[in-house]
Amino acid sequence: MKRDDDFPAATKRLLAARAGHVCSCPECMAPTSGPALNDAQPVNLGDAAHITAASPKGPRYDATLSPDQRSDADNGIWLCKIHAAVVDRDETRYPVNLLRAWKEEAERRALKVLGKPTSCATGNIAIASPSVRLGAETCVMVGNERIAHTTIFNATDPHERMTMFIGAFVIQFSLLKRQERSNAIVEHFVATVHETQPIPQYRPLMMVYPATTNLYYIEIDKNPDGLPREFRPLQYYTHTPDGSSEQRFPAPLVLDDNLPAHIAIRLNAKTAGMYIVSISAVVSSGTDREVLVVMPPQRVIFEKFAEPEEGQ
Repeated sequence: MKRDDDFPAATKRLLAARAGHVCSCPECMAPTSGPALNDAQPVNLGDAAHITAASPKGPRYDATLSPDQRSDADNGIWLCKIHAAVVDRDETRYPVNLLRAWKEEAERRALKVLGKPTSCATGNIAIASPSVRLGAETCVMVGNERIAHTTIFNATDPHERMTMFIGAFVIQFSLLKRQERSNAIVEHFVATVHETQPIPQYRPLMMVYPATTNLYYIEIDKNPDGLPREFRPLQYYTHTPDGSSEQRFPAPLVLDDNLPAHIAIRLNAKTAGMYIVSISAVVSSGTDREVLVVMPPQRVIFEKFAEPEEGQ
């Protein structure tokens, strides 16, 4: 029997579409819809979950809301069936503000990949999720096109390599081993510079301020002969318990049977320019090897940071 504060079918469809039919939990991001074996039927593995419960005995119930407010899309979040059950069983771990943050971030991710190649790659050894840019997404306008923008940093400086000064270019994605494989490792990552062009005239859109992260670091450079040029990670930077940074060479990453490996890669350039660059993961299992494209080719402007003059 339907309650007045349950979600109408149209609201469920709206929540699913605004999340891109992907689970809003940032550690999951599993697709929730696809085809059934019957050509005329879809499969839905998602749920429109209430942020504050539909009934007084439910998790995170808010007595100040009206039935219409409880059944409104503003009170809903799209999750896979597993996480829809999990968040309702532990309201202390999953409070209202956390679920609202998940929802906002999920809609932001869906907007970023809307109408663009998703970079989701499916191989025989592993599957890569769509890549998203971490932190504030600094871009510039070249004509009517938005182009990612960042500044070149000094990788020998511990503070600079761990700090996002002005829109560092960092992408994040997940790799999951296929269960039928007994083992799999990520041998290395490859950033390919397909083309380098002079920095065009642009209009800045926004600025950002420091944030820190743990990540793989790949330094790229121009391809003067016009041929694709590959670069691999030089270091992996992480924070030590005392708060300082530590540099390590990235060892092969072993993929777990059931849990995805969450990866962040930061690009830096030796010389300024507008680069057309892609990123791939080289994965192997036994004697088999495959290359998964985790970020399709895109334009990124790398520009030297101009120190402000005294008095400014």
